[in-house]
Formats: sequence, structure tokens, C-alpha cells
Amino acid sequence: MTPIIKPKITPHLSNVQPTSTQSTKRPPQGDFASHLEKALGEEVRFSKHALQRIQSRELTPSDTQIKRLNEGVMLAKEKGSQNTLVLVDDLAFVVSVKNNTVVTALSGRETARKVFTQIDSTVIN
Repeated sequence: MTPIIKPKITPHLSNVQPTSTQSTKRPPQGDFASHLEKALGEEVRFSKHALQRIQSRELTPSDTQIKRLNEGVMLAKEKGSQNTLVLVDDLAFVVSVKNNTVVTALSGRETARKVFTQIDSTVIN
């Protein structure tokens, strides 16, 4: 019987990168402006409940107010908030920051003597 000879293969280590169980990717620091623009471009969505409240309460947020709402949500996200109350002029929006979704909306006259629960932050914008 002839013995089977296995060739000894050594991998080229310059192309091998260590693996880790945690992802540590971070955006390049010099590219912050493009990441900020992308974040500003992400508009909040309105839940079915929020749309019903907006219609029934005859609320008509302007484009400027929607833009300020988006900016407020971004500020809350930067601070690590999960659920926030965003006040824009005479409108109040309860937003799930994690889902980027408006949960409900109220006018300023409806916020008198109201208690907002299950929020961890408030943004006045």
C-alpha cells in the first residue's frame, strides 16, 4: 500500500481579517454630512390610528410643521429615546422613535389637562 500524502497548505494571512461576534462598523467621520442628510430625508410615518385622529380632529399640519416634526424625532433618536412627545406650534405628536411612526396627534387645545404616559422624552420644536 502506498501512503496518501496530503500537501501542507498555509493560507496567505494578509487577506484574513479577524472575525468577531459583534459588529463594530462605524460610519467614516468625514462622511457625517451625508449621513445627516440621509437621516433628515427619512420622514416619519403615521399609523392608522394617528391618521384617524388627524382627520377627526381636523388637524392640518403644514409642510414646515412636518419638517420640524421629523427634526424633533431625529433629535430624540440621537438622545436614545424610544417614545417621545414632539410639540410643534399648537400640535402634539406622540411618536415611536424606534419605528419612526407617529402613534397619535392632538391639537394644543386638546393637550390641556392631559397626561402623556409611556414616553421617555419631550421635544419642543
